[in-house]
Amino acid sequence: MKVSIANLTFKQYTEFVKAMKDADFEKAGNISSVMVDTNFSELDFEDAVPTLQTIAETLSTFFSNVDTTPVTVSLKGWKWKDFSHFQKLVANTNLETALESIRTLVLIDGNTLAPDPSFQEGVMAIKAVSDKVGKVFSAKN
Repeated sequence: MKVSIANLTFKQYTEFVKAMKDADFEKAGNISSVMVDTNFSELDFEDAVPTLQTIAETLSTFFSNVDTTPVTVSLKGWKWKDFSHFQKLVANTNLETALESIRTLVLIDGNTLAPDPSFQEGVMAIKAVSDKVGKVFSAKN
């Protein structure tokens, strides 16, 4: 079954990730219907499982490979408590709130993050901040 993330919103992405983490497979299946051309809940179990795995792998690969070069990140004014809060949100898969917590840190193509960012913009912003934090920790900023 072909998986497409073209129509996925950042909100749906965050809900899918959270549902998978919480083992809420009914919710994950409902959201999956946006990414596959079928009513996911009507799939046979033996067809649904590999489809769900493919969707998860597709999203993970996208996140790992997303191009963050259009994103500018400034950590100026970001406090340790802000960083700690962001990391906790990401660890708890509360990605919408995590995105809100870094909204003032990122510009995409020189523009502030849209109020309701696309899937790609949201992933780009979170990954760019995470990458920047990693560089600070490794002293390669």
